[in-house]
Amino acid sequence: MLGENNASKLTSVRVGVIGVGGVGSWSANALVRSGVNKITLVDPDIIVESNINRQCHADYGNLGKPKVVAMEEMLKQINPGVEVTGYDEEFCETNAKKILDSSNVDYWIDACDSVKAKVSLASNLGKASGNRRTFLVCGAAGGKINPHKFICTDLGNAKNDALLSKVRYALRRTS
Repeated sequence: MLGENNASKLTSVRVGVIGVGGVGSWSANALVRSGVNKITLVDPDIIVESNINRQCHADYGNLGKPKVVAMEEMLKQINPGVEVTGYDEEFCETNAKKILDSSNVDYWIDACDSVKAKVSLASNLGKASGNRRTFLVCGAAGGKINPHKFICTDLGNAKNDALLSKVRYALRRTS
């Protein structure tokens, strides 16, 4: 489906996912199923019963387990050779440099629901950081019922998303 050349590219990149919940767990799952062999996961939370209906690593056997650990176990069931680096902690300004520098990630997916974490990632990977890398910012998906309303755009053009609006506001204040 991807073609031999693109499939081989996927095996050599490292992707990082910040927030291994409703968006991040499915993203990590799809990445490994598509051939990504190196992945970094960052999330401070544990699996609770309310996660079961929307997070692919959440089930009754994983209740109380750190999301990063449960996701790593699931990814190794999909591909036993996958290299997983896990940070069972909140991504924030205090640990951003440590996580970003030590993980050698080529592409980041921001799938967290914390304004502070989103701002820390953008600040540390943005133009002014000297550490510029590609990252994808995901807005609030919960409660959305029309998939045609989802768009891919620059953060400055995002509309009707309270979470991304707060991120934009915070980034403007820091620049």
